[in-house]
Amino acid sequence: MRKKGVLLLALLMLIIGILIGYSLAPYKQAGIKPTSVSEEVVPKHEVSAKTESMWKLKWERKFDYPVDRVVISPNGQYIFGEIFERTPVVKYFWFFLSTNGSLLWIKEPDHWIGPFPPSVNDDGIVLLPIESPGRVSIMWLDAEGKLARNLSISVEDFSSSYVQGVPSGDEIIAISWDKIGLLDLDGKERWHWRCLSPIRGFSISADGRYIAVVDDSWIYLLDRSGELIFDKNLREELEKISENHVIELALSASFIPSKDVLLVASGSHYYDGGFFGLLDLNGSWLLKPQRINYSVYGEDLAVSKDYFFTFLGKHVYVYDYSGRLLQTITVREEVNDVASTPDGRYLVVASEDMRVYLYEKIG
Repeated sequence: MRKKGVLLLALLMLIIGILIGYSLAPYKQAGIKPTSVSEEVVPKHEVSAKTESMWKLKWERKFDYPVDRVVISPNGQYIFGEIFERTPVVKYFWFFLSTNGSLLWIKEPDHWIGPFPPSVNDDGIVLLPIESPGRVSIMWLDAEGKLARNLSISVEDFSSSYVQGVPSGDEIIAISWDKIGLLDLDGKERWHWRCLSPIRGFSISADGRYIAVVDDSWIYLLDRSGELIFDKNLREELEKISENHVIELALSASFIPSKDVLLVASGSHYYDGGFFGLLDLNGSWLLKPQRINYSVYGEDLAVSKDYFFTFLGKHVYVYDYSGRLLQTITVREEVNDVASTPDGRYLVVASEDMRVYLYEKIG
């Protein structure tokens, strides 16, 4: 009886060994080492095998706190960003990098940048729209982080809520709640446009001639004098093709560099999927809204001449303007922001993992 038990046990172990060997055969053939459950797997920077031109990681730089927002100069020489730790104690810093990854300066500021993004030009001058009640406050910092210029003007018509201003030539585009207007440098209003619901985003054409504004449902294209060129109920049109699941989606509009074309996008942090389409400056669809597999959520978007970039979770998705997914980039933790140069050569990624990643287009 004892011998039978030993034989059965040996036979069982032989069968288990055969099964394990069979299950590992595909890994051995592919040259892959299996990973145990207890090992920590760090996500790699994934790319689509079908892409013709890929963005390769050039460098990454780690800070002490999560990186919340980034912008890059048009020539790709400078990167400005915000570091923001919310708990247990709020920590807020501005930093400035060169595109070789060198830290040029970092400081803990006395001001907060509003919801609309800062910018940096090819000379390293950083423009910071500061949010303040009843005033337009704009700061310019030089490439060494020193205050180059400061503008603060009282705006009576915008005093009911916080207002943010962006310079455009010798004028200021001011935004507050559901109102956008053009001011002179003394704060005098030249015109304003009131949307039907709170403003969610805006974009200025490269030549400054046009301003696109989106609220909860509509897009409005205005010229420099404040005249309405067209308006369109985007939400209504999207609902026609989305089985009425667009109610929670946020809208955005961006001018595509070097083209008289608007990229209109929508998405949500709560749905795996979004829409994008292309409008000309008369409000006609050049490309009717297309459903894509990954969300294009409001301001979680960067555009270049031939590509646009969006993100969700730990992933950045690169698309061309036909809606083809070219590449998926994965970082360690949640992505907070992306920025691109107009030619698409450089892509900057800000992440909750306290890092800034710079990718360069190859091919």
